[in-house]
Amino acid sequence: MYRLSNGWIGGRDDAGCTRPPPRAAHGLPEHERASSGMLRWRVSTRHVGGGVRRLFLIRHAPTEPLKRGGYIGWSDAPLGERGMSEARLTGERISKEERIDAIHASDLLRARGTAEEISRRLGLGVERRRDFRELGFGEWEGLAHEDLMERDRERYESWLGNPEDVSPPGGETLAELRGRAHRGLDAAMDEAEREFGVGVGLAIVAHGGSLRLITCRLLGMPPENHWRLGMDHSGITTFEWPGEAPWEDPSSLPVLRGFNDLSHLKSDAS
Repeated sequence: MYRLSNGWIGGRDDAGCTRPPPRAAHGLPEHERASSGMLRWRVSTRHVGGGVRRLFLIRHAPTEPLKRGGYIGWSDAPLGERGMSEARLTGERISKEERIDAIHASDLLRARGTAEEISRRLGLGVERRRDFRELGFGEWEGLAHEDLMERDRERYESWLGNPEDVSPPGGETLAELRGRAHRGLDAAMDEAEREFGVGVGLAIVAHGGSLRLITCRLLGMPPENHWRLGMDHSGITTFEWPGEAPWEDPSSLPVLRGFNDLSHLKSDAS
């Protein structure tokens, strides 16, 4: 089992609404990073069997578009017609992988629906985890950037400048999102490896915010740069850990094998 560090969820929201990047970096102070797990791995030594560990991070397919676009966090927006088509194509693509033993997904409808399309082609169940949800936007759910600049400008600009400590009204801070994303990944990886061994293949279907947090940590990127990761709907990002060494061993650091792969959608566009 390993621990992740922090990140920021800028870029585009689930509805495709562009978010301005933060005006300042608000990662953990350097002296806190080692204790948070940013500079070190903390791992389980319960290894069974051998092979290459593989982790597939899959962003859910598109939802029905909101009027004018807007922030979608915990709102249970369904997949649209395009989303269902992309989910099927993603399922076909991921079913061609050499080994996938388990699928874990956010419990929100858009991620769950995507995961279920994948699971049908693999003959696997889907483990739902609230910890993989997108950031909770509270009273800002469904509102676009322009709306918030008019209605709640002071707090909105404060949040943009310091999402680590400032939350939307009734929503979450970045620290809260980071904390539960860490818990979810720790639990999913530990559970899968305990059941299937060190060569486990695990797919996680979630949201832009939670997946960027995971990717940033695995790459050792400064967390304030996570909004620079373009992870599109239905995109597949793949990590591998070769060998049987414990995860804290430098020889088994995660290797990025594919990032935001959208090649399976080309047939849908043609």
